[in-house]
Amino acid sequence: MTIKMVLADDEVMITKGIQKLVDWSAMGIEIVGVFEDGESAFEAIVREQPELALLDISMPGMTGIEIIKECLALKLSTQFIFISGFQDFEYAKSAIKYGAIDYLLKPIILEELLHAVEQCIANVTGIKKEPEQLFIENREEFTKLIEVEKTCYVPVLAEIILASSMNEQMEKLVRFSVYSFIDEYVENTSIGITFRRSGRMVIILKGTEREQCIEQIHTLQEALENSIRQKTVFVVGQLVNHMSEIPGSYEKCAALAGYFFFADWLPSTVLDTEAAVFGNKIQMERFQDARDQMINTLTSKDAEMFEKSFSLFAKLTCRLSDGKKEDACYYYCTAVRRAEDTVANLGIEGFDGHDMKTLLEMGRETATYTALVAMYHKVLLQLRESFQDIASNSEKQNYLKARAYIEKHYAENLTLNILADEIHMNPYYFSAFFKKNAGINFKDYVCKIRLEHAVALLVSSDKKTYEIAVEVGFTDARTFTEAFQRHFHETPSAYRKRIKE
Repeated sequence: MTIKMVLADDEVMITKGIQKLVDWSAMGIEIVGVFEDGESAFEAIVREQPELALLDISMPGMTGIEIIKECLALKLSTQFIFISGFQDFEYAKSAIKYGAIDYLLKPIILEELLHAVEQCIANVTGIKKEPEQLFIENREEFTKLIEVEKTCYVPVLAEIILASSMNEQMEKLVRFSVYSFIDEYVENTSIGITFRRSGRMVIILKGTEREQCIEQIHTLQEALENSIRQKTVFVVGQLVNHMSEIPGSYEKCAALAGYFFFADWLPSTVLDTEAAVFGNKIQMERFQDARDQMINTLTSKDAEMFEKSFSLFAKLTCRLSDGKKEDACYYYCTAVRRAEDTVANLGIEGFDGHDMKTLLEMGRETATYTALVAMYHKVLLQLRESFQDIASNSEKQNYLKARAYIEKHYAENLTLNILADEIHMNPYYFSAFFKKNAGINFKDYVCKIRLEHAVALLVSSDKKTYEIAVEVGFTDARTFTEAFQRHFHETPSAYRKRIKE
């Protein structure tokens, strides 16, 4: 099928250049009108109803934005590609808002124009062509960088760190804004040239000293953040003496691309291929200690302590992962598994663990380390809250169960381990649990119960003191008498005599 296109720009040289720049007929496109003002272009669009309109965004009569708004109101299906010499954020924002396919800057780059047109063709025909490679892969084609004696080259990889909440149109707008700014900055300062590769920007700096190139990138970054306020990470490659060596240096930049995932946690957003990103490598022992400390806070009621220990764990995990997202996911999943085992070993009923495979996949799907940290923080926080809820709901029941068991078996050789096993709790945890609910420790509570039963026997029977001692669970009469005196401040015999008189 033939696709009709309307072309409009108030600069005649631009429209003539576009007509000659591309073999439109070979692409199956017929230019049905060329105009110098917006009003004429709009009338032609209404009349011809072309599939594509390639328009300057700022023209006399009607602007490109006004045209697309009117076409939307008329429910025309024409697709729009805007071109402009203005690097104006609001123009681009409006263009994207109203559904423009792309927004191209003058002077028009052939590859970018073809990419946008091919997108329109795909939308119309349903046939998607492979996008044009925008980065010059062939080493010989680096001749755009005019070889000058005593000039060296430093490749720099740039990555825009987008917020996960951005929609597709806003992402495109942000990329356009950042790339346009970098293109203009590099051109105006004459520090090198720019390319695109795999959706990323590549800057090739020209200079004689690498330190100077790094300083230039810091200056560029500062200007970028002040202008657009969009976080961008740069990777500075090795200095090479010949253009043929540029691809090899660039590959070393690309090897650090894994750190983009950790962008919010990097010590600097200008990375150096010749220096470790995080300095000294973290020791595994330090990481494990921080992990275990964090896990121990899950069973504590101190929420602040948990948050502090988790924050340290997150920082150390970032460093230990060393730019590897998969490793970070593994470290978090391992921590969750160990945390679940710790809680399970306490013997608390009603606790269900996570499926580790699912949990790992959830981590892999996160777009940034910040998002990954938030996801696993939520998992661990839910684990902590679950433990607290389960412990709270079952606490009273378990305490009453423990008291009932003591009341029934007080006369036996009753130990903390025996009762903890009966309640299905870890002895260490049971000891703290019992004291919290009873107000006294387990040993003193059992002694108290035995003494209460001993008093009843002293009053209601004529049994000897040593007989009563054995009957209520004391090992001998001496131990019984000493415990009785501490509690009642008199001997069993004196107590019996006083009560019966």
